[in-house]
Amino acid sequence: MKKTMQISASVLLVLSLLLASLIGTSVNAEPIPTVSLDEWYEQWDNDADLDAGIVLAPGSDETERYLRWYAPADSGEGYVLLSTDADLLNFERFEATFTVTPENDRSYAAVVTGLAADTTYYYSCRTQTEQSKTYSFKTLASSDFSAIYVNDIHVSEDEADELNIAKQSYTYSTMLDAALSRNADISIALSAGDQASEGLREEYLGLASAPAMKSLSFAGTIGNHDKKGVAYKDFFNYPNEDTQAAVQSYIGGDYWFVKGNALFLSMDSNNSSMQEHDRFIEEAVSANPDVQWRVLMFHHELFGGRIESREQENELLRICWTPLMDKYNVDLVLSGHSHYYSISNVMSGKTTQQSLVGQSSVSNPEGTIYMASGSINRPRSAEDPPLGENVAFAYLTQEIIYNIIDFTDTTLTINSYTVESGECFNTFTIEKTIPQSEREIGKLPFYYSFVKLLGRIAMMGNNIGRYYDYRTAGLLGNRKFSLSEALMGK
Repeated sequence: MKKTMQISASVLLVLSLLLASLIGTSVNAEPIPTVSLDEWYEQWDNDADLDAGIVLAPGSDETERYLRWYAPADSGEGYVLLSTDADLLNFERFEATFTVTPENDRSYAAVVTGLAADTTYYYSCRTQTEQSKTYSFKTLASSDFSAIYVNDIHVSEDEADELNIAKQSYTYSTMLDAALSRNADISIALSAGDQASEGLREEYLGLASAPAMKSLSFAGTIGNHDKKGVAYKDFFNYPNEDTQAAVQSYIGGDYWFVKGNALFLSMDSNNSSMQEHDRFIEEAVSANPDVQWRVLMFHHELFGGRIESREQENELLRICWTPLMDKYNVDLVLSGHSHYYSISNVMSGKTTQQSLVGQSSVSNPEGTIYMASGSINRPRSAEDPPLGENVAFAYLTQEIIYNIIDFTDTTLTINSYTVESGECFNTFTIEKTIPQSEREIGKLPFYYSFVKLLGRIAMMGNNIGRYYDYRTAGLLGNRKFSLSEALMGK
């Protein structure tokens, strides 16, 4: 019997053959069964086979998928086998590259290409000494698709509770199961940052232990908690990452992809160097001028206003980010950070352009709508702090919120649910019949050159502080950096 993917971090002995049987050949044609928490704990404690941290991500478009996984240091060359046959007959082989992690094992990355529409594919991640089980995903049949949107998953290590990662991974997994049971055609999960609480490898492995993560493409965003550690850098493999940025976060940066008729821009709002973000969005939009929807994800909520102590920071973020939303005609911003659910009015800059209070839809809005959702593992209390003046709809609950967004060529519909009640507590639709190509790229305000300059300087200072923290905590392993590399986050 061939050895399956295993890692040295034995703290996470994640799923045995029971869980693998739930997903090994599953596609999104029917709901994924849910195991009980006791079963999840039992398998977590067993010395079971582990397909270590396999994460499926979107490609530049629907003809691609990106993959990353861990394997021991002596695993040799890595590759992915891909086939339309569940037994991997008549397979294609795609070579992987690898980086050496701070733990001195390997993080493999691969891209599978040439995917056909409306097709189920089976894949296995392998090295010369290791091989994963066989998993599957399905490509879109048309430009219509559905996505899960969440934020602040917060899988957390707790020294006082060795099963905390297991428990919180289970919470995340059951949320995915609930969404898929409601809509089996969901093909991607969008996460607006803080996937982990301390940025630790074990936390991300917990995230990846959810069975649905092997068939859903996962598109995450860097949150402030992800930056507490460095594991994010070795855990995710995304298309069109910004490799030209002069200044960025050490663990990663901006990336984009197209799914259906939507351009998704995942931005690092921890990075205050707006020069980099402006250039990156311009390049992404120029490469996809006719894609109808423009959806941007970053971690920090701008308009919810629930946490008064953050309003000074939020005002700085609004100064930095809203001019870019106006310039590039962004339809929807998905964010998090506050752990409070809210949807804004149609915004132009920092000002309400069209009130959506009491409305369940809007047609051809001339501005951007901003949304934030609740945390998966750290929901806020049911207290009712004041709302920002630009909020159209808000919802308070200690239950777990997830959102299903349905995309067509002319509509984008958000349905929001809680796991515990199963009820849809809000539905909102954006109708857009004006082609994106008919909307002109705008101009930035006169003061924005100063925003770019000051933001770059601030980010360089932040990077030096982060580098010192990472090095002091021993998170960088044998990785060495020059002063210039530390300043620029390389």
